[in-house]
Amino acid sequence: MTQRLQFNPLSPEFHEDPYPFYARLREAEPVHRNAMGNWLLTRYDDVAAVLRDNRFGVHSMSGNLRSKKRFLGQDQTLDTLAATVDQWLMFLNPPDHTRMRRLVNRSFTPAAVKSLHAQVERTVAALLEPVRQTGKMDIINDLAVPLAVGTISSILGVPPEDGKSVLRWTEALSHIVDPLRSLEEYLEMDQVAGEFMEYFRVLFQERRREPRNDLISLLVSDQKGEEITENDLLSVCTNLFAAGQKTTVNFIGNGMRALLSNPEQLVLLRERPEITSGAMDELLRYDSPVQLITRLSREEVTLRGRTIPPKSIVFLALGAANRDPQQFPDPDRCDLTRKDIRHVAFAPGTHFCTGAGLAHLEGQIAISALVREFDDLALVSNVVELESEVIFRGPKSLPMTFTPRIAQDAR
Repeated sequence: MTQRLQFNPLSPEFHEDPYPFYARLREAEPVHRNAMGNWLLTRYDDVAAVLRDNRFGVHSMSGNLRSKKRFLGQDQTLDTLAATVDQWLMFLNPPDHTRMRRLVNRSFTPAAVKSLHAQVERTVAALLEPVRQTGKMDIINDLAVPLAVGTISSILGVPPEDGKSVLRWTEALSHIVDPLRSLEEYLEMDQVAGEFMEYFRVLFQERRREPRNDLISLLVSDQKGEEITENDLLSVCTNLFAAGQKTTVNFIGNGMRALLSNPEQLVLLRERPEITSGAMDELLRYDSPVQLITRLSREEVTLRGRTIPPKSIVFLALGAANRDPQQFPDPDRCDLTRKDIRHVAFAPGTHFCTGAGLAHLEGQIAISALVREFDDLALVSNVVELESEVIFRGPKSLPMTFTPRIAQDAR
């Protein structure tokens, strides 16, 4: 008798490479219910449909955090962390989601993102300058992380000298979406949330006194004429950092790992720069920076003959959908010339990633610069340590070697 497949995100094999498991489940049981009573969807059509289906919403993270009170000590709470994420876009349903999204949309329109092109190019060049003569770099920590955090800081108006503190807070809070965190980690995040929110409260006061050309100044100005609370503003700022950083960093890390594992594609990108924009979509499809997202069924839903009860947690496997052979022929092949790449890496639908355009821009400029400037980039090791997360997928670090620029110039 064939053993029934079970979705176990804690499995080391799944963590290292989820795609073979996705393929088996997509074929045998595309609407899968695990031992915990949660559901997992792995086919492209199902994932894309549920992302746009109003019968599914998102769960309240703040409510979930407050419910953990019964497991904490007498003087312990997660109230500060709950207040921080209370208005995060990914945890809101309409009409609250619509109201909060309106606060930030102006800074992430296609025109607004396009206007950042030169700035992102300068940032990438500045980050690469110190490593050019060393012959080595860590693409994650030397380039991707400071690029992502620095760009969001610039949009909001966070002073560069506060970068180290902001990075520490951002890294800590980015784990909030991961379902496998311990109570101790939640308590640490609660403390970080308090520090992060207090930092922004002070910055809000400064921008009220002396407005600048940044998003925080715009937000505190809007607060005067609309029903925008202080907590709304705090949620917007912390949300942009925590969610935006991970997506961009994983995109760059996964994208470069894919290119270095498929050197003929790296050469193709170097020789045909005109395919760059489409190539970025293929890299996002091939190894998605966000692998899983959750939805909550609002009512009973029947899908492929299986009945999902109301209030069920449904995992949408974006990574599996992006490797579905019914949507993408030969899906396990990285093909930068692939056409019509309608991937779901940014979760199209009501909760479409606000910063998708910015992440695409940052990834394109960073990856293009690496491919163009270093013609002999190589992984230090084929064994790449991944972040210990379920929702996100990306390298913890990605050490590279190359011929130092000074040696290249001397040839």
